Parts: sequence; C-alpha cells; structure tokens
Amino acid sequence: MRGSRRLMQDRVLALAGRNLVAPMFVINGTETFRHPEHPVGMARDFLDQWAGRIGLPLQDWTAIVRANAVLHVVAGACLAAGWHRREAALTLAASLLPTTLAAHSFWNVDGPGRREEQIAFLANTAAMGALLSIAASES
Repeated sequence: MRGSRRLMQDRVLALAGRNLVAPMFVINGTETFRHPEHPVGMARDFLDQWAGRIGLPLQDWTAIVRANAVLHVVAGACLAAGWHRREAALTLAASLLPTTLAAHSFWNVDGPGRREEQIAFLANTAAMGALLSIAASES
C-alpha cells in the first residue's frame, strides 16, 4: 500500500513539475514567433560570430529565431500534454543552451543592465536543470 501511495505522489509531482515548466516555452515561443525583432537583436552578435566559425550557410536570423520559437511551442506543448516527455524535455534543454548564450551574455554587458542579464541567464540555466530532471525522471 505504501509503495503505491508513493508512486501516486511521484506521478502528481511529475505532472505538476512538467506543467509549471511547459508554459514558459509555449508562451515565450508564441510571442517570439509573433514578434522576433527583439530576440533577433539580442542574438545577432552571437549568431554572426558563430555562423562564421561553424560555416553556417543560412544567415536569416529571423527565420532561425522563429524556427526555435516553433520548436519551443511544440516541445513545450508535448511536455505539458505528457507526450514524449523525455524527448521534449531534452529538446528544450538543448535548444535553451544556445538561446541563453545568445540572448543573455551578461559578461559582455557593462552598467545596470548586467545584473538583469545575469538574472535572466540564471533563470534559463535553472529551467535547463528542471528540464534535465524531468528527462531523468521519465527514463
């Protein structure tokens, strides 16, 4: 009896965890797709720098930012719905790494905006940690 109660509690916690994390991606992905200008502006220097290093032939940053936004919406919805939970969590974590480096490189910011970018960077890394925990619990 005790084992089945613990299993039920774990399922409720996993459901709650997924559904607390998923809206971040669905909402932000939707807004980024609709209005990519600000994210493109934030990521432009990073994308320009890395495109040359890895030989990326496509340099339409708006298309890349929008594609990443679609990925966030779809994987976030899958996470919330419980479909392919592990794959959705790993996909979101992997896509969040370059997004975080591109958009929140606080080490390149001087002045009052630095702290803001550092907080956003840490929030994204915390989300990556949550996603990796979700992926590990779904194996």
